[in-house]
Amino acid sequence: MERRKWEISSYRLEIHVRPIENNLLVMKKDFLDYLIAFAPIIIACFVAWVGYQQYLTAHRKLRLDLYQRRFAVYEATLAFYQALIDSTESESDAFITIQKTFIRCYRESQFLFDKDSGIYQILDEWHTQSFKITGFKQQGKDIVNDPNALLNMNNDHMQALVYFNTAIEQLERKIEPYLDFRRIV
Repeated sequence: MERRKWEISSYRLEIHVRPIENNLLVMKKDFLDYLIAFAPIIIACFVAWVGYQQYLTAHRKLRLDLYQRRFAVYEATLAFYQALIDSTESESDAFITIQKTFIRCYRESQFLFDKDSGIYQILDEWHTQSFKITGFKQQGKDIVNDPNALLNMNNDHMQALVYFNTAIEQLERKIEPYLDFRRIV
């Protein structure tokens, strides 16, 4: 290394000059040291970001699955309602399949909705009232000879139909917050 000396008035100043190649090597070595020191921090931040994105994806998937299960309960209930109203044959295979699907969804609803929402209780009452309709359709032909029994069964049947018409609106109001996809928790 070369030394140059300058004298400024009464003070002596010495400057050490290194060749340019040595300065570049020192700068490259310093840069690599910093890069090596910060690389784990950068990688850790990237891994944390990826983990957070996976959390968001899993949370959204859970919301979607929950929505689909709740909507399946609603669809099965509507299908059962329509089958009760429309079907003249309550012993047909199609009706029995719809009824079994409703019963499965009705039982599942106690795990999908809050207990204080009242949805399970409404579906339980639907299940109970449906027997009045299916009973009339199945046994109404057998008791034609007993007008009082037929009249009582017909009254129960009509009251059940009135119940279903009001209960569907009540169910839709209670299930609405659970089917609003923007607010599903």
